[in-house]
Amino acid sequence: MHELGDTGARRCADIACPVRLQPDRRWQSLIGNAGYPGIVTDFRRSFARLAKMEADVVLTAHPEVSQMAKRRARALARDRNAWVDPAQLGRLVAVEKTAFEKELAQSFAK
Repeated sequence: MHELGDTGARRCADIACPVRLQPDRRWQSLIGNAGYPGIVTDFRRSFARLAKMEADVVLTAHPEVSQMAKRRARALARDRNAWVDPAQLGRLVAVEKTAFEKELAQSFAK
């Protein structure tokens, strides 16, 4: 999802909510997945799309991934930019893509 939101400043903020950037190991195999033969292609496509997005605010399903507690503390201390980090989505995508490719390579090595 990608929606425009208001930061209270003069301009709007792009908000990105990546749902999941890694396969669920309990049921998704990257190699030889007869139920989802295009899983690797789809994950790579998702990484490419997310890498092109710009977002001022990133919300994730797991709060620790987007440092929500730290940002909330800053917001409570009246930091008007506590939630704004235009580089966060790019960093998150880079980390998750690297982890994905590493896991894929390990799957091939087995």
